[in-house]
Amino acid sequence: MPESAPPPNATRFFVAVYLTALAALIWVLSPFLADFVLGWMFASLFGPMYRKLAARWRNRPRLAAGVITALVAVVVLAPVSFLGGSLSAQAASFYEHTLKGLTREHLDLWFFGDGWFAQRGRDLAALLGADWNADVLNEWLTRASGAVATVVSEQVNLFVSNLLAAALHFVLMLFIVFTMLLDGDALLKWAYATSPLPDDQEELLVKTFGDVARATVFGNGIGSLIQGVLGGLSMALAGLPSPVLWGSVMTVLAFLPLVGISVVTIPATVVLAFQGRWLAAALFLSFNVVQGLFVENVVKTRLIGSHVRLPSLLIFLSVLGGLGLFGVLGLVYGPLIVALFMALSKLYHQHYKRAVLGSPRPASNGS
Repeated sequence: MPESAPPPNATRFFVAVYLTALAALIWVLSPFLADFVLGWMFASLFGPMYRKLAARWRNRPRLAAGVITALVAVVVLAPVSFLGGSLSAQAASFYEHTLKGLTREHLDLWFFGDGWFAQRGRDLAALLGADWNADVLNEWLTRASGAVATVVSEQVNLFVSNLLAAALHFVLMLFIVFTMLLDGDALLKWAYATSPLPDDQEELLVKTFGDVARATVFGNGIGSLIQGVLGGLSMALAGLPSPVLWGSVMTVLAFLPLVGISVVTIPATVVLAFQGRWLAAALFLSFNVVQGLFVENVVKTRLIGSHVRLPSLLIFLSVLGGLGLFGVLGLVYGPLIVALFMALSKLYHQHYKRAVLGSPRPASNGS
């Protein structure tokens, strides 16, 4: 005997309770939203590799998932470790170079000579009614160093706590990758069964998420990394300072269409020109223009595919907005949100517009 439909009041009450429980679940899990999104993204990206490995290693899916998860860890940690080590080395070199320049003779000339800074210091001391000499300056520097030491101590503590939090979230993300590789299909079946949308529309949304994740990480990520590496190498060959730092900046900027690495390469070309190195400036600019156009129009197009490319203006604004709201993760979140909205807009126009706006009235024949 078929089960009778529940009364309307019971249905409304159940929907209210269900939505309340769903909101509470989202609130509880919200601190781990980034871990889940990144885990799902990497599981989607490495899913085909996992399925091939699991098929080869029959009855050992956990081992295959563990190997792929370890590969994800290496893919994430290797460039981060290299970048962190390189930037730390450059910072240490800059600090050592700065200390070598801060001899007593240099300080006396800087603070008590005839230069602009020394003159401004005497003017400020006269305005405050104080003497401008080594004893007064030493007292000011002592007070300032105390304040700076306090700020530095706070920032070091904040950095350590953030580092520990990042390590925790990274471990959670890897656990989510492992779980999604093993049970992702079962989770999707549960989501399909729970969602009131037709299966084909649910599959469209999931496919859109996977396509954009692959495009962002595999297409934009690799393409932007190539531009950053080539840009950093060109800066090193041109003799410009901090090529690793500016190469990293160019990697991030390469995610932005329309402007990209030009934000760094144009000022760097101007610096070379002001140094009188016109040939180096021309070669540096030409190389980066050519490599930027090639990577954007050939490499990224082949890696991403034309079917998931979004309008350049939307990508530009979504990346900027994502960076402002989510930090570095906005490089992924911004395009992902835009792509999901575009998919939902497609479903709206194909299936729901008439239901939302109502069926159009038939035209009057004047009778």
